[in-house]
Amino acid sequence: DPEGRRHGAAIPNGVLQVQVGGGPQLWICVRDGALTAHKGRHPEPRAVLGFRDLKAAHAMLSGSTDTYTSVGLGEMEIRGFVPMIEHLNPVLNLVSRYLV
Repeated sequence: DPEGRRHGAAIPNGVLQVQVGGGPQLWICVRDGALTAHKGRHPEPRAVLGFRDLKAAHAMLSGSTDTYTSVGLGEMEIRGFVPMIEHLNPVLNLVSRYLV
């Protein structure tokens, strides 16, 4: 997807941990615009994107809520090197397109 590649190229290098409370965890290694996903927990992520539960993760990925609302309601947490997450958000917004 050209749009996904363009947004992915803007994500700074490093490891981004994505986790769901009581659910799955994965980490994304970003290197020069290429993203690779791995199951589990990374010992030293540069940034962490966490969802309170699967319902909160689904709401974000399906496009039924946005980042600001999710953070404000405590359904999503961001910490670490925030620019990684900021640049990942446009990629996450594309997910709802792929799910239909």
